[in-house]
Amino acid sequence: MRNNIILLKSTNQFIDVKGNVYTMSPNGNIDDMTEATSFNIAKASLQWWHGLSAHDFKLADIIYGGLQNGKS
Repeated sequence: MRNNIILLKSTNQFIDVKGNVYTMSPNGNIDDMTEATSFNIAKASLQWWHGLSAHDFKLADIIYGGLQNGKS
């Protein structure tokens, strides 16, 4: 995990270890990490979760579990 940011390929989004989800810019990057996040994984809808691939779901679930256990 470089810089604690993970690409969720199935949704074209990035997620950090604190559960913040960022939209991918047109060039495929996050241009400015100080910009507001799209949302936090703790408030993600079921539709968002269902849109993840099996691999991305596992990554997001690990991060979400860490947040719930206070290990962010």
